[in-house]
Amino acid sequence: TRTPWTGSQTETYEFAWRTWRTLAQEVQSAITSHAAEQGTARSQAESDVKRAARHPGADG
Repeated sequence: TRTPWTGSQTETYEFAWRTWRTLAQEVQSAITSHAAEQGTARSQAESDVKRAARHPGADG
């Protein structure tokens, strides 16, 4: 059986989840803006960001 979370645990989880969602929305917005500024497809800009995050310092 699972033990229910305490109020503090629930609050901590919800806070972390809200923070993550906010940051994810900000990243998506920044990617969209960058793609528009560069005149590239949003999907390509997102792909470039993912590649850079997975392989920091790699050229290309």
